[in-house]
Amino acid sequence: MDEVKIGYQIAKPVITQEECDAYSAMVDALNEHNNSAQPGEELYGIEDKEDCYEIVSAGLVPSEEESIATVKNYKITESKTALSEYLAAHPIKWSDGKYYSVTSEKQALLTSNLSLYQISASAGQPFKLTWNSTGDECVEWTYKELAALALAIGTYVKPFVSRQQELELAIKACTTMEELDAIEINYDPVLEQYLETAGLKEVAE
Repeated sequence: MDEVKIGYQIAKPVITQEECDAYSAMVDALNEHNNSAQPGEELYGIEDKEDCYEIVSAGLVPSEEESIATVKNYKITESKTALSEYLAAHPIKWSDGKYYSVTSEKQALLTSNLSLYQISASAGQPFKLTWNSTGDECVEWTYKELAALALAIGTYVKPFVSRQQELELAIKACTTMEELDAIEINYDPVLEQYLETAGLKEVAE
């Protein structure tokens, strides 16, 4: 068969065994080319056109720097997603023996409720503060109690956020794939340190 390169075509329909073999050979040649392509060289793809299958450009093989930059961005996103999932799975245990969510969404809502209470109090208007433990319905809280919970949640979450920021800086500082691969995204040590400092099993495990 002719050299498989950009512009190479196989007419449709592909029905006979000979036509199928030709198509398979084109795919094999494309894969061989892409697998051996070096940074800066062109990759091949197959475009399904109305009357044929045609080899087209699929962009260039990224340089090592470009590849590292892509992996860095992915790993930073992974560290943020992992933090959100970790906090969602590890609520804080409060003095009433119940567990309370510490996700960013819940923290924002809690802060908003406390702010609304303060605004209403300043305006001389009643505002009923309510909050709920994980899996339970909302119940009424005093401002002092809910503010104390908000402070405890903020104190609990802060070292986790700091750890994510440390991971992000470490990822950005990497210059090789080996260095990136060596960075482990794991928040268990932060939880262990918190429990050791608190001296109590205050979060769900």
